[in-house]
Amino acid sequence: MKDLKRIRKEAGLSQLDLASAVEVSLTTIRTWEKGASTPNKENMKKLKYVLASHLGYHINIAEEPEETGEEIFEDVEETSEQMYEKSQPEG
Repeated sequence: MKDLKRIRKEAGLSQLDLASAVEVSLTTIRTWEKGASTPNKENMKKLKYVLASHLGYHINIAEEPEETGEEIFEDVEETSEQMYEKSQPEG
């Protein structure tokens, strides 16, 4: 999963924090961040909720029930990028 590590760090979470919030093992988070495996749809929804809430955004995880895991993660990535852009000084 590209960018999971970056987004997790932007959200201010350790791997252990994220693992606990998503209710998976630390090894699972590490595996996802390395791209060796991907979360199932339920875990993607949990990731989206946890990361978005820590980034200070509300994302409705139920609005697209047919969303794939990657589409859900893209929502979180987009939110992260918007937060970054807003935090940069103008000029």
